[in-house]
Amino acid sequence: MNKYYIAISYKAACDASVKPTTDFEAVLRRNGFKNIGLPAIKSRYFIVTKYWNILSYIISGLRIKKGDTVAIQYPGIIGLSDLLFKQVVKKSPKTVILIHDLEKLRHGFDYCHNLLENADAIIAHTDNMHQWIESNIPAAGERKIIDLGIFDYALDNKLEPKPSDSPHGSFNIVFAGNLAKAPFLEKIDFSDTGVKIMTFGNGISKRMKENKSLDYRGTCSPEQLLDRISGYDFGLVWDGDSIDGCSGAFGNYLRYNSPYKMSSYLCAGLPVILWSKMGMRKFAEENNIGICVDSLAEIPERLAALTGEEYAAMRNAAAETGHRLRDSYYSQLALDKAMEFINNDYAQVK
Repeated sequence: MNKYYIAISYKAACDASVKPTTDFEAVLRRNGFKNIGLPAIKSRYFIVTKYWNILSYIISGLRIKKGDTVAIQYPGIIGLSDLLFKQVVKKSPKTVILIHDLEKLRHGFDYCHNLLENADAIIAHTDNMHQWIESNIPAAGERKIIDLGIFDYALDNKLEPKPSDSPHGSFNIVFAGNLAKAPFLEKIDFSDTGVKIMTFGNGISKRMKENKSLDYRGTCSPEQLLDRISGYDFGLVWDGDSIDGCSGAFGNYLRYNSPYKMSSYLCAGLPVILWSKMGMRKFAEENNIGICVDSLAEIPERLAALTGEEYAAMRNAAAETGHRLRDSYYSQLALDKAMEFINNDYAQVK
């Protein structure tokens, strides 16, 4: 059986926005999948990668044959999903789709549900996303849907997390990302609690700079970030403009998705602090890798109540999960299930 994927090219960036895609491409290659499109390139100019991807999809459509197996990363490059469907899926290869984002959940519209409706196996983020697909895309719900669990964070070097002395003193909590999309940071008040938010990323506002509960640490590459944060105590996953729950389109999206921010914290060996209504709550609780709160205001009290033994157990569990993430454990497991399903002609996967 011929197994293919379509390499995606991106504008060069210093953040981790394209890493989940390229990491999964590496897992595919390790499992005998070959790029059937043009080789991936990086360019300073978006227009270059856009037309390179269009040409790559067209070439892929000409090369793919009935009976081939094709792994597709969804939605791929925005605006090309419909082209991909017309050129590739209509040839009726066996298709495995890894969902990176469901824009229907985040913004109320999507680019091409045809891909999901015609897939043979779908890898969703969480059980919540799994259930949403079954309820809202009936044709896709008839397919085999596999829960990824969490996005991996592949690394060639074996990062060893630095030790942390908490909870015997103050707590340093990391929040890394686009700070312009995190207005809740302006409202945090941890005065006289021993808790500080260490912020990394672009887009810091004047009010964030003036907030004494925050300590801005600048910007750095994804690889540098892991080393810089590994000695802190927790990583925070939150979104929106409220400290009392995650709000807005991106906040609501956390009910379903596996945010890559969480993977980066765990890869650095940090336990996580999550919104209690996140789709990743079950994963966090089952693996003892952090705490869940309804409001950020609960954090100081929750952390103060942790014993040294409880925190050490969380940190050890986070380190173990981080090792699996760096080795692409969860992507490999999900791909194995998808391929077992396809290879056994829709037999039930145990």
